[in-house]
Amino acid sequence: MLHAHLLASQLKTTVIRDGVETVVSRDDNYDFNLQHIRMLDEEVTVRKVGVCFKVTVRKVGICFKFKVQKGDMITTECTYNSEDNNQAVYTTIPSRRTTYWCKLVDMPRLQAKHHVFKVQPVITPGNAGMVHHMLVYKCHANPNRTVAPADHPGHQCHYGNMPQDWRECYRGSIIGAWAVGTGDLSFPSHVGYPIGDEDDGGQVLLEVHYDNPEQKEGVIDSSGLKLLYTPELRQHDAGVLVVTQRIDATHIVPPHADGFKMDNFCNQECLDAFLDEAGEPIHIFGDMLHAHLLASQLKTAVIRDGVETVVSRDDNYDFNLQHIRMLDEEVTVRKGDMITTECTYNSEDNNQAVYGGLGTNNEMCQSTLFYYPRMNIVFCDSHPHPLNVLSFAGVQEINYNFNVPAWVNIIPVLEPASMSNMTYMDVVRSIAWDKDKARRFSDHLREGNFVSMCGGNTQTIIDTKYLRNASLVGACR
Repeated sequence: MLHAHLLASQLKTTVIRDGVETVVSRDDNYDFNLQHIRMLDEEVTVRKVGVCFKVTVRKVGICFKFKVQKGDMITTECTYNSEDNNQAVYTTIPSRRTTYWCKLVDMPRLQAKHHVFKVQPVITPGNAGMVHHMLVYKCHANPNRTVAPADHPGHQCHYGNMPQDWRECYRGSIIGAWAVGTGDLSFPSHVGYPIGDEDDGGQVLLEVHYDNPEQKEGVIDSSGLKLLYTPELRQHDAGVLVVTQRIDATHIVPPHADGFKMDNFCNQECLDAFLDEAGEPIHIFGDMLHAHLLASQLKTAVIRDGVETVVSRDDNYDFNLQHIRMLDEEVTVRKGDMITTECTYNSEDNNQAVYGGLGTNNEMCQSTLFYYPRMNIVFCDSHPHPLNVLSFAGVQEINYNFNVPAWVNIIPVLEPASMSNMTYMDVVRSIAWDKDKARRFSDHLREGNFVSMCGGNTQTIIDTKYLRNASLVGACR
């Protein structure tokens, strides 16, 4: 049985006698996923005759006999094709608590559509405590995208030094995901994630979240995700949909709170538009729930006609032990449905509010759903309307238009006049929190208005700016 791994293309075993090569077996089209034990037409006999052995083998369907004698040499030759392979790229983990690091990676040049069927983490030995989670985004075609040398370590994500055109990859769907505590992501036998299709730009963006609480210096890392794929297409193309709380200061977890709840959702208008475009319902088969240090319980559900069907839940959420949950029974999403994620936080030991953000000490509330057949939607996000947040502190009017993107922190207060010189963050920071006020704030948010939006990939014809919604009252209650 000839054996090698993914880069091998040809394998051959021979016996060399007096400089003459005799081929024992060979495979000129080696496939790691189609290996064989070659059964010989005649048994192989090994006998000790002085210093000689007698061996019978088959060569390409022809049987022949030869002796392995003293002085003979048995060799195995392996030929590899690493033309499309990226060598490990080494990055020095920054000496701060939280870093999101991005690397643009060239994919194999495939001539036809393939399916990814498994995603495996490859963690640099010794770094398991610092590599917190990794995502791979599929980039659409852009022949002018900034390309770094193969050994370039990458850039800090979401900052100015990362090439602007790398950000386009966030409009692509997530191919693979991993978080601390999870293992391999294996798709069901009837589902695979498509690569090499018309939507494939030949590159992916790898995003790695490093968590370095001790702020160690000089730690070298080359962690990443290994994608296993096959030309044997499965029945359905997989899709990935992220349902998330907007990552900004509209996400507030006040101090002294026990069981503080926040909601986010993928509203009916967004889902209906993309389901119409796809022409059929979708079926959820997996989910990865995600929040940060204060989260204690997370739940994702589908709501249809006022009835909730739980997709997945974690009643003992641990930031350092996350899971991709593969469902025992798939959950179907149809037109008219809404997807919600509820996050419960415990901040009893905190003296200050925690806001939404990418940092480990910030908070998030997010669900990454794996489903089929693939739609062109990439994400849904929602957040409490800024006036809904500020009205808890007595604000009556703000200068805010949800159709015009703005940094929420600096939204000016207009009414009452006594607060007209304040911004959104001025008001939020002025709230004197206690346990009762934290409980009332949770109820206040959940009964008020939300702003929601969604985004599609480059293949969609849907103009999602018309799907923004700022009048969903108590949408997740």
